[in-house]
Amino acid sequence: MPAGETATAETVTVDSPTECHVVCYVRSSVPGPVAGTVEAVTERLSRLDERGHLGGCRIEHWPPERHAFARRSDRTDRSELLGEFERWAERRGCSLEPGFRRKKRPSSPLDVGSNSASDELVRVPVVALALYDGPPSETAELRDVIPRTEHRNTGDQRTLTVDEWLAAVETGRREPTAGAAGGTRARSLEGRQ
Repeated sequence: MPAGETATAETVTVDSPTECHVVCYVRSSVPGPVAGTVEAVTERLSRLDERGHLGGCRIEHWPPERHAFARRSDRTDRSELLGEFERWAERRGCSLEPGFRRKKRPSSPLDVGSNSASDELVRVPVVALALYDGPPSETAELRDVIPRTEHRNTGDQRTLTVDEWLAAVETGRREPTAGAAGGTRARSLEGRQ
């Protein structure tokens, strides 16, 4: 099954959400119809946090891509954050695609020099969740990233979406079922450019 599709009867176990501190990353500018869907996701997270279903929650815009004139002391850039997520996925044996992707930046005649970090474009989902074992800090451990794709022993793949994870927490299930959340709109947000 392609990574962008979801199965109908498989499940993926998630950590107890009451122990998780969730950071919801959203894009800073999205078209009007998509903005409404992003707002609905952030409202669902806020309700879950208010009801004590999460250890904590905060909404952040994706960090910027590093630019040629950025100082190293600037806050984490998008590539560094994705690097943290990729290391977690590698340890876990899963993939962040199709929601997250790196690709080579087309060359420009204005390029002064080649820098491997600036030669890459980092595509992130419109909305994604990072779950930590405590309030996000240098010492907090990353426990989960959503969306993510699990690789099965049978050779197929199954992508867990933000919508499925939220539906599981809202209903008290520890295993979100693919397609259980109903809407395909939120699912489609996670892989958009």
